[in-house]
Amino acid sequence: NPESFAVYGFRKYFVDKDRAAVLRLSRDGITEISSYGMKSFFRNFLKRSNVIHGMFDLHSKSYVISLQLQFKSLGLEQTFVNPISAIVSSNTVGKVSNVVSLKVLNSRIKAGMKVNFSEEKIKSYPSYKNSVSVLSVNGRNVTVSKEIHVFAGEAIEFETIEDFTTEPIAPLFKFKTLAFDDKVNGWTSFLSFRPDFGGSVTNNFYTWNGANLYKHYSNDNKNTFYGNFAPSLVKIISNQNPSLVKHYKTINYEGTNNWKVTSMFSPADDDNNYNAYPIPGNITGRYSDQFGVTSFAGFTPLEKKYYANVVVNDTNSITGISALTTTGVKGFFAETTLEHQPVNNNKTSNRKKHAELFSVGFNYEQSLY
Repeated sequence: NPESFAVYGFRKYFVDKDRAAVLRLSRDGITEISSYGMKSFFRNFLKRSNVIHGMFDLHSKSYVISLQLQFKSLGLEQTFVNPISAIVSSNTVGKVSNVVSLKVLNSRIKAGMKVNFSEEKIKSYPSYKNSVSVLSVNGRNVTVSKEIHVFAGEAIEFETIEDFTTEPIAPLFKFKTLAFDDKVNGWTSFLSFRPDFGGSVTNNFYTWNGANLYKHYSNDNKNTFYGNFAPSLVKIISNQNPSLVKHYKTINYEGTNNWKVTSMFSPADDDNNYNAYPIPGNITGRYSDQFGVTSFAGFTPLEKKYYANVVVNDTNSITGISALTTTGVKGFFAETTLEHQPVNNNKTSNRKKHAELFSVGFNYEQSLY
């Protein structure tokens, strides 16, 4: 894939899509850098990509690769159509006929649809079950495939019999852009921009998006590419003592202020997923109580660290009591997603603030139930 080629010094980077590999050619030979913790990712996504752009970012000294699926593909897409309810008009006087007059005109009723009746109706007329369909529609008059007995005010349903249609299916993903750093010999981050091409000139990194050329690292706004802002996200899996069913009680972190937990869940030993309530950041979750004392709904700052209780979002599968009075989630491990919300101390947005996350810790005990 020549469009994935990039070079820096004695090192050359490129993609072999057919072998699901990202490669680096250097003095020590060819190295498959996609195998550094990302082998399954590239195996799954390279085969879906029809455009693979590679470029070297001289500013961060990293190889940037963007996997893109630019076109929709045709395929079978299952359609789930809710039945159309209709009321029989008063013009129908209970006679047996193959023409049903409806109270209200409905343009969605088409020839070929199946006619459904209530359970009470089927008990009285078993032959009506799955045997009546629409032949034609003329205004509020619907001609069906057999003579039926209906009454004014009776409710019937019209349902499509087509379960599958051939339509364009939206791509499973639009793009995946990520960076490889030789200093750590690993893939360091996913990026939120979709370049059409890019490269470095005189220690500056440029990318094209459409017909526009953009210079990166050129303004003070963080995480803003092509005018679009995306927050910093970090997903963490806590798996100490893998064989122990744990009861996660608190979470803490070291880093910049106002990180928040958007999701935390733990698969338990009884096949249930136990989810925690989202945890606000220490600034957005700060409030004054009725006595004027500053309190925190989420993370609480203490000696440059931030702590919060883990409150389970569950009312029946663990204890059966209200989630607001029950702390902790249980399971063999916990998967937590943290998001940084850049705000000033007065809670106004400030996209010039940087985000750092040095460590994340959990307090847990052995589950007793």
